[in-house]
Amino acid sequence: MLKIKVIVLGKNERGFIEDAVNEYLKRLKSVVDLELVVLREEQIHNDEERVKIDEGDKIIKAVAGEYYSILLDEGGKQFTSHQFAQRIEQLRDFEGGKIAFVIGGALGVSDDVKN
Repeated sequence: MLKIKVIVLGKNERGFIEDAVNEYLKRLKSVVDLELVVLREEQIHNDEERVKIDEGDKIIKAVAGEYYSILLDEGGKQFTSHQFAQRIEQLRDFEGGKIAFVIGGALGVSDDVKN
């Protein structure tokens, strides 16, 4: 079974992320084991690079294990829905079926997370 972990940096004060995940859990529970991990953002201060590094450390710990990580980033590679579905199938079939989708904080993510 495909195992997906969604790792999000930020606030979830209104629970909208959990609501969306729960809706998809209902639809996908027979084919996907889906987990949501919401990490607390660091307080932004003068040293923005330090903030990204500290947040990056949290992300790396949350991805721990044999997950294939996909960073959802505005500067990343664009996929059509069909291409995206094909890529997920490849990961399911050839990479052990464990995928982590990472959504960074307001400042983006550290180079360690990108690599």
